[in-house]
Amino acid sequence: MGYALTGDEKVIYDGLEKAANRNEQLDQFAKIRPLTTAETAEYIKNLRLPLDIEKPHSEALFQQWKGQGLTQRNLTPYEKIFLQPLFPILNLDNINLINGGSLVRSAIKGVGFINVDVTFGNSIYHMGNLPSNYEKPGGFSPFNKNDLGQLAHELTHTVQQDNTIIGSTLGQIPIVGTVFKVIAFSLRYYSELLFLLLSTRNKLAFGFLDSAFSRMHRFGI
Repeated sequence: MGYALTGDEKVIYDGLEKAANRNEQLDQFAKIRPLTTAETAEYIKNLRLPLDIEKPHSEALFQQWKGQGLTQRNLTPYEKIFLQPLFPILNLDNINLINGGSLVRSAIKGVGFINVDVTFGNSIYHMGNLPSNYEKPGGFSPFNKNDLGQLAHELTHTVQQDNTIIGSTLGQIPIVGTVFKVIAFSLRYYSELLFLLLSTRNKLAFGFLDSAFSRMHRFGI
């Protein structure tokens, strides 16, 4: 027996379907002639619809996390909706954002990183000016343009580390895999040239960053 949509869910589903169909129509128009100002505004509004529908829920969730003062968190649904088209090969449910505490900061700075965010596998450590966990759980705000851009940048490193020869083979072996992921991490941050040689999708990963800012501009974020 299938799942029956509630009345509110059906309204949302129908609205999303209508917006997608309308944008397909506008895409066809754009192949023939430039879209009018009104059509362009409508197109952007339709693109934003999934984000706009989800935003109140993610805002409530983020406020809850702020109240708890969480040091680390997963991505909100809002962030996932925005980022998933840019990273179709990543399971964004596994991404962990961490507002680096004093011990973590000392360890990471000890190997040469000062005030830069650092990605190790699926964990992204915020290492810049340390915001309060009651202000930005995990160090990133889902609704801040700069934070979204930085997340996109850091996720390219997750893609890179997962798609090196090391990360995609030896990196999958328990315990041994952790050691080799550390090596992949070091290669990424200490030698971009070596990483270019080892990565099978490095150019694609860098393309995601440019796409993220283009996507934000297009969505009016």
